[in-house]
Amino acid sequence: MLTILAAALITPAAYSFPPGSKLNFDMTVDLQGFLPIMGGINGDASIQLGVLVVGEKRDASGNPQASSDLTSAKVIFGGAELPFGLDQVRDSFPKTTISMSPQGKVLKTDAPDINPPVTLPGLDVKRFPEISYLPVEFPAAGIEVGKSWSFKRQFNGSEISYTVTPSKLEGETLHLDVKLDQTNLTYEDSSGGNATKQSAYAKVTTVMQGTGTIKFDLKRGVAKDVRVVTDSTSTSEAVVGGKKTERKLKTTLNVKLRELGKSANTNPPKSRARYIGDWQLPDWASGAIDTTQRWASTAAMRLFALFMGFRRV
Repeated sequence: MLTILAAALITPAAYSFPPGSKLNFDMTVDLQGFLPIMGGINGDASIQLGVLVVGEKRDASGNPQASSDLTSAKVIFGGAELPFGLDQVRDSFPKTTISMSPQGKVLKTDAPDINPPVTLPGLDVKRFPEISYLPVEFPAAGIEVGKSWSFKRQFNGSEISYTVTPSKLEGETLHLDVKLDQTNLTYEDSSGGNATKQSAYAKVTTVMQGTGTIKFDLKRGVAKDVRVVTDSTSTSEAVVGGKKTERKLKTTLNVKLRELGKSANTNPPKSRARYIGDWQLPDWASGAIDTTQRWASTAAMRLFALFMGFRRV
């Protein structure tokens, strides 16, 4: 009996980014549903990022520090890759250094205050470390399998509430189940962009709920596999007239620690050949379709850049 009880207790879990250490992560954010571009459309988009996290020397107060920077970036809109360069994406996700507690609470950040044209539920550029390599805050007193704890974080000016339950321990890998929710009030102009309350065309109330899993390496002090799926329902109410519209958006976040010797995840190139049923179209027809898609992608690129807050287009 004592053995069983001892097995349920886990020593305090903590992050570890020793000075000079380097970790590479592959991060993907998939969006399906209402996208606030071109006046608002239903579609899908994907942001695929390579992230380098470096352990830095402790700050003046003795707190651990880490920096994060992008090593690769790909933006896909409607199934077509948009021609963004890494430097363009870095405009919205610049290199950032944070001070933190060993349990994963961010104490200080040098991330700039970027005000994107639109707000996405559960995503905040200034909170990039918490979205990527610090997905959970641990209680300082330690944790126990089956015993939940809760914490809150600020995203886009409102709180996200997290409830975390350790489900099992396999060797040095701790499995965590996560639930999160957020209710957020924002204001937008007639084109769907962010606005102040005084100049707003509509107010938007968004309710976001999500679930996820985290695999945390207790020995290395790093989250090595994160998957979070959120569903958001937004109600837009016009300031004048009170007309209401409802929008839905599903967001899937995946973050994986890239093991040594493995390259970044890449999607295999799509075949140029096009088909109608089992009949392959001739090359000229496939080429015409490709040209049309490239034109549409270029047109969408600028709009999507505004949507993501990129400044260099």
